[in-house]
Amino acid sequence: MMLSSGETSRALRWLARAEMAAANGSDALLTHTAAHREEICRVEGYDSARISLIPHGLPDPGLAPAEGEKADSPEFLFVGRFEPRKGIDVLLAAIPRVAAACPRATFVLAGDTGSGDAWRIFSDDHPDLVPSRVTAPGRVSEAELDRLYRRCSVLVAPSRYESFGLIYIEAMGRGKPVIGCSAGGIPEVVAQGRNGLLAEPGDPSTLAECMIRLAADPRLRSEYGAAGRKEFVARFSADEFARRSAEFYATVRRRP
Repeated sequence: MMLSSGETSRALRWLARAEMAAANGSDALLTHTAAHREEICRVEGYDSARISLIPHGLPDPGLAPAEGEKADSPEFLFVGRFEPRKGIDVLLAAIPRVAAACPRATFVLAGDTGSGDAWRIFSDDHPDLVPSRVTAPGRVSEAELDRLYRRCSVLVAPSRYESFGLIYIEAMGRGKPVIGCSAGGIPEVVAQGRNGLLAEPGDPSTLAECMIRLAADPRLRSEYGAAGRKEFVARFSADEFARRSAEFYATVRRRP
């Protein structure tokens, strides 16, 4: 059944009121990053002391093989919808500069291209790069996505906002360095100079600088990848998420 715009608006308002009532009647609230907690409190007026933090966790995908022969020909992987919030326009603006500075670098952009305008315009403007060095396979299966993660040298996801960013820990679990932006909860996952680099949101120049830096330094990629893998096991694995969640709910149950 299709809803009219008015019906959709009323339904969303009802859902917002129901969500607020459920939150106000809850014994405890939980979210996944401090940045998201701050945003919730700013918008909804909650007391931040009521909201506990547990980062998301994923099943351990296992460490990917070392780069080997890709040390001098890095492959950058983007995973996400081709939309402004995901920063695809920023990445497409940065790629020509990175490609010029790193002649052996390649780029795979996996995800729904949407209307296709951004990708079509880029393809028309850069026939020297598409498809020889930049490809967009569209939506891919879970098996293919795993293969792309394992094959890539760096995950680059310049989202303008993420409350957390599961894509980063998907790559970190496989021992890959990551590039994100200093926005939302991303810096709580991507630690600048430890497991990856952070660009300014919406800025192709700083994004290109991060990409060029990692493209030119295989040792740094290896160091960041190893650190990300350790971070995944310690903070972002499904086992750790389950352990912290069980402790949290046990604490709530013990309250008067």
